[in-house]
Amino acid sequence: MTKVRTKIISLMMLSMAIFAISCEEEFSEEDALNAQQSVDLSIYVVNNSTDNEDPIEGAKVTVSQNGETREVTTDANGAALFPDAKIGGYVYKIEAENYTTLSGSSSLSTSNFRIGQVTARFELNSLNVPENMATIRGTVEIESDLTNDATEYASGIELLVEVNLDNKTLNFSATTDDQGKWELQVPTDANGSTGLNIRFPDLEMDQTIAYTKINSDPRTFPEVLPSITTYPTLFTMFDGGSQNAANYPFNSIHTVYGIAGDAPSGQQTAIVSQVFVNDDEEISGVSFSEGGNYSGAATDSVDVTFTDITGAGSGALLRISVQNFNDLSDAYFFGEYRFVSQGSGYSDEFVNKTSYQSPTVDNPERKYYTNVRPGTTTIINVDYGTGIYRANDLD
Repeated sequence: MTKVRTKIISLMMLSMAIFAISCEEEFSEEDALNAQQSVDLSIYVVNNSTDNEDPIEGAKVTVSQNGETREVTTDANGAALFPDAKIGGYVYKIEAENYTTLSGSSSLSTSNFRIGQVTARFELNSLNVPENMATIRGTVEIESDLTNDATEYASGIELLVEVNLDNKTLNFSATTDDQGKWELQVPTDANGSTGLNIRFPDLEMDQTIAYTKINSDPRTFPEVLPSITTYPTLFTMFDGGSQNAANYPFNSIHTVYGIAGDAPSGQQTAIVSQVFVNDDEEISGVSFSEGGNYSGAATDSVDVTFTDITGAGSGALLRISVQNFNDLSDAYFFGEYRFVSQGSGYSDEFVNKTSYQSPTVDNPERKYYTNVRPGTTTIINVDYGTGIYRANDLD
């Protein structure tokens, strides 16, 4: 009898344990089901362009989940409440006037169902609030005229500015004015990590240069006098990694050359290689690269006329006595000369700049990278240099 009672009690205890386990399993499933139907989702939107990350009121927050889309506007605390959000994934989009737009996807976890509420925080960046913007400005220089020492500026150049915010690239542009100046305000975040790229386009334009001859012409100096012309040249903010010395085969072209009267038949004509100009812009002296031979000349003197390829100087005439000298260099050295006229408006300097100038942005992507902070001004001055390519017909 005792054994039978003991078995009955054991069976009752086992049944109660099974029932308890069964109830616990049913509770967990019900809990999870209720959680899917009752989790509240609170989305907070703040201004990432301020140090205090102030809440953004009036932002439109759109949440899409299981084919249902809901739209809520944030309150004074920057909060948008979505009651009864379901466990699982959702797609969001956050928009506010004068701020960047943010979109993406997220999810609600079953581990939060006992709490009953899930909080998400998103950051937007101001687009045109002055205290949250950064100013970038500068000038764009270019050596479009190699015959002077003045600085030229590239006008009408459109620069593309790429700002990286909210995991997106925001595109802005600025165009240089007649002085090569440009300025732009861009949105930033508050921590100074806003990175931006400024991209510079390739330019093809006429460049003013002095040259001695055209390679296709068999004649040479002094039959062909130096000249100033404009020639198509490619400018880019990346030079391909090479110093384009081929652009400078003519480093010694002076503004003024002198050509003596023709030498007797079979003799060499004298050439003035350099002139000396006084403070009054008058020619005061010369040097000969070739003195020539004027033995048997029909006259006792030889005139030297001067050509100023800049077109500025005029009127100079040098007369050299060859009565006792065959070589004009010797005659000039011993003072057997006089200026009939020293002229006016001359310069003895080189016409061309004497070296290749590389662009200041040496980057294959033609871009300049920097970081900016709100409320600051960044100066970015760049120079295209002297160009990386021009046709090689000039010498």
